Amino acid sequence: MANLYFVDRYPQVDGLHKVHADGCTLVPEEEDRLNLGFHDTPQSALKGARLYYARAHPCFYCARTWHFGLVDSTDWGRDESAQPQWNGAQISC
Repeated sequence: MANLYFVDRYPQVDGLHKVHADGCTLVPEEEDRLNLGFHDTPQSALKGARLYYARAHPCFYCARTWHFGLVDSTDWGRDESAQPQWNGAQISC
């Protein structure tokens, strides 16, 4: 079943534009997001987001909901040379 997806218009501090499913509590306000339309799979939504932003990445909250194990984590648009260091802080989308 298709789901409606959005991508943040403005990148996070790490330079990534987060992709969200409709209903995500972290979806930005309407003026701060781009509607990607309906997609049958998270991979399709991510590809659609990358037409606008090369560094599109799934929202961590949505990733749990969408079972993003279906998406190869090496293809999430993350710059491998700039891996963030985990310091135990809460990560937000």
